[in-house]
Amino acid sequence: MDEDDPLLGMVHLPLYEIFKERSQVTGTWPLAGGIGHGKVRLSMVWRSVQLQAPRNLLGWDFGTVEVKPLITGHGLPGELYGSKLKLRSNLSSGKMYASKNENSWQPKSEEESVLLAVQKRYSTCVSIAFKHNRVFGDDVVAFSVLWLKDVPDEEELELELPVWKGDFKRACSNCLEAPGEKIGTLRVKLTYWAGLGMAHSAWANKDQNLRDIVEVINTAQENQDLDKIERKIGIVDAEQSSDTDSSDGERDIPDGSANQEQGPIDQIRDYKRREKTLHRRHRGLMQWKIPRTAKWVKNKVEGLEKKVSGAFDRTTGQAGIETEV
Repeated sequence: MDEDDPLLGMVHLPLYEIFKERSQVTGTWPLAGGIGHGKVRLSMVWRSVQLQAPRNLLGWDFGTVEVKPLITGHGLPGELYGSKLKLRSNLSSGKMYASKNENSWQPKSEEESVLLAVQKRYSTCVSIAFKHNRVFGDDVVAFSVLWLKDVPDEEELELELPVWKGDFKRACSNCLEAPGEKIGTLRVKLTYWAGLGMAHSAWANKDQNLRDIVEVINTAQENQDLDKIERKIGIVDAEQSSDTDSSDGERDIPDGSANQEQGPIDQIRDYKRREKTLHRRHRGLMQWKIPRTAKWVKNKVEGLEKKVSGAFDRTTGQAGIETEV
């Protein structure tokens, strides 16, 4: 069959609710978010582990760093305030630009945070590079480095990060106390969100297995958000949410538009809003075989391109890791 394997369904298990009253649970949960039907019977046991370690060492290897929209500088040379900031993790990057407010930077969209996907968190840093715009490339004139081993999960922090002049590649490859000459500080608000998320999508698309994992996570998030909305407006009771039939039937988001007549523009907007959910369930455009086959061909071609381009990748230019014996 010349099409991608469809998602039959997933079972969302909120452990904080399941083990709220008992450490051993047996129950039945419905499939959700795919083209399949049915329920799954599961038995689960929670066993606690006594572990004494700093909170920042009990985190997840995969996560997303959310950098709040405004970064302010203190004690920096005047020419740096007109530079752009490039924020980078080991998986993604983002930019901030000089703000109208003095001594600060913000993204193009003033209300949106910069989201940086992370893997191997305990050997990874987030770098903030000051760059001057030039015709041929842009040089790193100063930088700041934050190692994520020092950041706890899901706690908003306001940090004073030193700004350095020195070897930028060396500072990003080695955890050094003083990677150069200190010339000022940056005040940054950020949060490390544990687990895979939407920021990992571009990275996960390079691998089919990771793509499937992210799809399941997004499905779980959609169903969790929908359950919260339905409980809030009284469509379902909290106790009944795990005993309902599988949610493979049409499940409209309760925004007041499900049973109302819509014009063509409203219908297009509604379809765009639910496009991924509909396609995952082989509805909308994907209810026909031709679009599904076209998507399969596109993924095959992209996979072949990545294999060919990967054969010519070189890593000899990376900065070496300094070690001691």
